[in-house]
Amino acid sequence: MKRQRSGMELFLTTDWSKFDSGRSGAIEVLNVKNNQVSERVQEKGLYPAFHMNKKYWLSIPLDDTLTDQDLFSLLEESFLLTQKNKRLSDSQPLSLSIIQK
Repeated sequence: MKRQRSGMELFLTTDWSKFDSGRSGAIEVLNVKNNQVSERVQEKGLYPAFHMNKKYWLSIPLDDTLTDQDLFSLLEESFLLTQKNKRLSDSQPLSLSIIQK
């Protein structure tokens, strides 16, 4: 399993069976912080976080189930939630325009 972590997310490659016992094979996953995990995991493509506190983090298999816009929205929300406790008076919201086409 490969991992890469920043202040707002965890990116890893793991097996589908971690999320769906009927599937197997490698899948790239993004874990994001969210304040509505219990509601959001009812949505298709969102799971309780793998290797994170399942009360505050979601796992998103990058299998094109979510639209790019939905994914970017979850990333921005995660960024803002993880920045709440940091004292960065000049911090700006995450700009996704650079990576959007």
